[in-house]
Amino acid sequence: MRLAMFNTPRSTSYKAPSTPNQTLRELKNGKIPINHIIHIRGLTRDEAEEAIQPLFHKRQKQTLYCIIHGKGLGSHNQTPVLKTWLLDILYNHPSVLAYCPATPKDGGTGATYVLISCR
Repeated sequence: MRLAMFNTPRSTSYKAPSTPNQTLRELKNGKIPINHIIHIRGLTRDEAEEAIQPLFHKRQKQTLYCIIHGKGLGSHNQTPVLKTWLLDILYNHPSVLAYCPATPKDGGTGATYVLISCR
């Protein structure tokens, strides 16, 4: 399945309107346990798209993913290609409750915490 990308303004942090502010605070402070880690650093966009498919499968409970995408320093013009692509996908997906950069122990700005709703 091809994930749609939109040219929308994005921030490194986001919470859906229905998500409590406290949830985003806990996410930013690393207080929510990580359920799964996905490594996409060094992959092509097509490979990364395949790797993040588990985010969008049906689940019985909220799930926190840590997606390691790297900082983009090895990309052309040191532009974070995968991170930018990922944030576009996450911002526009209805299952995403919140996302933010990981804490330094989990990768800092080279990783993103993504909280996915159950559906």
